[in-house]
Amino acid sequence: MDKYHISKSRLEALFDGIFAFAMTLLVTGFVVPPIPVSDAPAVLPGYIAAMRPEFYSFLIAFLILASFWLVHHRRFHYVRIVDPATGVDHPVHPCLYRDDAIYHKCQRGLFRRAGCR
Repeated sequence: MDKYHISKSRLEALFDGIFAFAMTLLVTGFVVPPIPVSDAPAVLPGYIAAMRPEFYSFLIAFLILASFWLVHHRRFHYVRIVDPATGVDHPVHPCLYRDDAIYHKCQRGLFRRAGCR
């Protein structure tokens, strides 16, 4: 085994964690002011209704992050072995988010170091 070999599953777990953390941070934007327990049944529905724009923003951001995660998952399917160059290039390389970019690189022999199938 190469001393620079990085497990594909470890890198996938790292990216899954990053996406999960980013998606979790989205809910920190929801702030409901403190309400006395006795007033909650009457006041809370109004506060939640006033937060409708925040819910829409959350939903849009969540769907965008989920789509990036799904694209990452589908594209990374073609990689078997990850070396340091792949690990560094992957998160910031915009070409990897285009249709079948990794697959076409594998077919052209441009991604040999990543151990494509």
